Amino acid sequence: MSQPTNGPRGPRKPGDQPVYRLRHRQWVFPERRFARDLEALRDEHPPEAGWEPARLAYLDLFRDAYRQGRDFLRQRYEIGASGREIVRGHALLTDRLLQNLWRMLADYLAHERRRMSLCLAAVGGYGRAELHPHSDVDLLLLHGDTAEVAAAFAEPLLHFLWDVGLPVSQALRTPEQCVGDAHDDLTIQTSLLEARLLAGDEDLYGQFHDRFRAEALIDGDAFTAAKQEEQRIRHARYGGPVYNLEPNVKESWGGLRDIQLLYWVARYRFDVASLRELMTRGILTAAECRALTRAQEFLWRVRNGLHYAAGRNENRLLFDHQHELAAEFGYRDGTATLAVEKFMKRYYRSLRQVVALTNIGLRTLEQALHGPPVRQLGPELALRGAYLEAVKPEHLTRDPAGMVPFFVEAQEREPLSPLGAETLRALWTGARAVDASVRGDARVRSGLLRILTRPGRVAKILRPMNTYGVLGRLVPEFGRIVGQTQHNLFHIYPVDEHTLRAMEIADAFFRQDPEVTGDSPLACRLAPQVRRPEVLYLGLMCHDIAKGQAGDHSVLGARVARRLARRLGMDAEDAETAAWLVHEHLSLSQISQKRDIHDPEIIGEVAARVGTAEHLDLLFLLTEADMRATGPKVWNTWKAQLLGDLYANTRQALHAGNPGDARERARRMQRRISQALAEEGFDTRTVRAHLKRVDRDYLLHYHPEELIQHTRTLVNPAQATVVEVAPHSRAGGTEILLYTPDRPGLFTLVTGVLAALGLNILEAKIHTTRDFWALDTFLVLDQEDQPVADPAARANLRERLQAALTQPGVAPSPPGRQTFRERAQRHFPTPVQVTFYPSASGQQTVAEVVAPDIPGVLHRIAGVLSEQGCEIHAAKVATFGERTEDTFFITREGMPLDAPEARQALARAVREELEPQAVSG
Repeated sequence: MSQPTNGPRGPRKPGDQPVYRLRHRQWVFPERRFARDLEALRDEHPPEAGWEPARLAYLDLFRDAYRQGRDFLRQRYEIGASGREIVRGHALLTDRLLQNLWRMLADYLAHERRRMSLCLAAVGGYGRAELHPHSDVDLLLLHGDTAEVAAAFAEPLLHFLWDVGLPVSQALRTPEQCVGDAHDDLTIQTSLLEARLLAGDEDLYGQFHDRFRAEALIDGDAFTAAKQEEQRIRHARYGGPVYNLEPNVKESWGGLRDIQLLYWVARYRFDVASLRELMTRGILTAAECRALTRAQEFLWRVRNGLHYAAGRNENRLLFDHQHELAAEFGYRDGTATLAVEKFMKRYYRSLRQVVALTNIGLRTLEQALHGPPVRQLGPELALRGAYLEAVKPEHLTRDPAGMVPFFVEAQEREPLSPLGAETLRALWTGARAVDASVRGDARVRSGLLRILTRPGRVAKILRPMNTYGVLGRLVPEFGRIVGQTQHNLFHIYPVDEHTLRAMEIADAFFRQDPEVTGDSPLACRLAPQVRRPEVLYLGLMCHDIAKGQAGDHSVLGARVARRLARRLGMDAEDAETAAWLVHEHLSLSQISQKRDIHDPEIIGEVAARVGTAEHLDLLFLLTEADMRATGPKVWNTWKAQLLGDLYANTRQALHAGNPGDARERARRMQRRISQALAEEGFDTRTVRAHLKRVDRDYLLHYHPEELIQHTRTLVNPAQATVVEVAPHSRAGGTEILLYTPDRPGLFTLVTGVLAALGLNILEAKIHTTRDFWALDTFLVLDQEDQPVADPAARANLRERLQAALTQPGVAPSPPGRQTFRERAQRHFPTPVQVTFYPSASGQQTVAEVVAPDIPGVLHRIAGVLSEQGCEIHAAKVATFGERTEDTFFITREGMPLDAPEARQALARAVREELEPQAVSG
């Protein structure tokens, strides 16, 4: 590719005006009719009579023209007009209104204009002749006199524009001030870089143009570095190099601002005036330019739609607008994916194109100006300055299979240098040439497997392969999940991004990175012991690879993993292990959060499911990486503790051959508690007497540290009813220990108090001693999903619970029905589902309730269970974005709830309690 050609820089020259190639141009602005109407008004209100008598008549004319032009463009949008037509149409309409107003006012305010150099320029996005329906109209009023004299003409002009309805923002400066302000403020410099003369003194604008070029645009390297740092900060603020649920179409990663960054740098250095000129100047190829133009066109259409939907300058793709725009863009719900998911998939894929192509353009500009000699590093690699290049990038285009050996060799680099422009271009082009013959090439199969065998370095290579389209072409099953979204509040990243993040976390486990060793010590200990890391990485690559397809994605994904493993040359055993990991990838997280992980029956089930310690290790690593990569609020210390305890219990069962006799395990626990407290000076007989009062389930369903702490508190209670509120020693939450005479409705009362205090209940365990005292524990977090850290807040919580338990009638009211999260309720309705199944021991019934995440949902369900005569023995709460999955272990009159009619009545009562919440908002 030819090198970029140089040229003049800076604002457009006075005679350099945009060409508006618009169909139906006369309907956007009727130039001839408007000129006749102006002339008629001039005859009716001659300039010598003054401006104020004529102002209202002119205002009506300009308002009507502005409204009619905007209405016409809205109609064009609604019938599918291009994004370009709308943004250029609004720019044309605004140009003509301003130019006619300028000429007309010059006659009426001749005294104010006398002997004055003055002109009007468009700056910012309007300077590029791009205006979205509610974008600001940025103007520069240049003057050659004092600001006070210039304001005599400028103020009537601006007030008139505001009254017309144009969202004008303006600056009043001399050419000297423009240069000075541009030196001091990067935003002003960037805005003036796009300046375009609209009306007025061409000589004055020419002075500004020449001085700005000569005095303000003097350090392209500093400008580029500053704009890229600005981009880095912007990405961090609006979502970084990942996505979020409601992205900003202008400011987020891959948004319109990233295209503008390439344009600004190219304009500063080479006077580029449009995306098309990026091609003519040699910055992008014709194919790259077409692809970037298509991405910009789609984002323009999205932004136009947002402005119309919101009726204002709205750039956030809010849930409200996602559904509306999906319908406007012609997407319809399918059997496996929603219309909004299809729309967002296209949106995210457009962002990825923007990132890939703007990176190519920016590095082309940088390396063209600062291209040191190439230093070869190996058969495939060379170093050009700070950038890593293929030795012969053009070969990657002609022989796409050669891209994989390049990445294999690049994977050895530590750290991996950024890739150079010609290599990025070759990868982007080569990816589009990948076909079945390329996928079947031995270099591709062996190379992809080789990449997966290097733990700690896998994701750093797969991420650029994904960004530039290589990975999805070589592995088309992965290509189908690129940009694939799941329309809920739990999965906040598209599937490909989530998958790469999970692999990055696995890399961190293998490298023992400091950011994960503190809260994932077990994973960091297990990872280096994995014999075949490629099996784990293939499992991670495929664990969600069937998302967006009709059917169970775990089952379908397992088939893909098995097929892909064989394609890459894995042996049959490893292929089956990878497929098993994908099939089971949800089991540990679901069991740890919904079942009793200390129940010997549950432990035995998990041990039978995993079969071997090696399988358990692999599944644990995949599960933790998957959970941590789902979203910033998904992983916490409590979930880590649950998963770790389940792993430890299962590992012990695998070692022993079975979970052990429950009676003997309870006895061992009693001895351990007695010994620990005897060493602290507690009376052994008193401790044993207390332990005889508790049942076996209590001793089996807590960690030894928790049981020791409970006994320490309860063996010599200071008062009859004990309420202890303290940081949980292991779970990263706040534990509430209650010890009080048992009575009906106790669980409902306590959950009501906690809900009224705004606390989120993660887990509740309910036990009754042999002499009928309630011994209950609750693990809670505050409204920010953090432990209750303030001692005063914990003291208040203790006092409120103590009062509720000992003073009838003082319990606060539960949260009202209007406290449901309105946005989630509108956009992510969750039908209430109630499922029953026997507990592992068969002595209880497990009732699982899927419901909207209503504040106090646990309390509401507990109230229904109590009204239906059920005893609650334990409860676990799992929150997944907009929904909760609450699990209750219940009996009625000491027996499991087996009768179908009883279960149906209970399920109906729960739905009647909760479903109105989904309607009332």
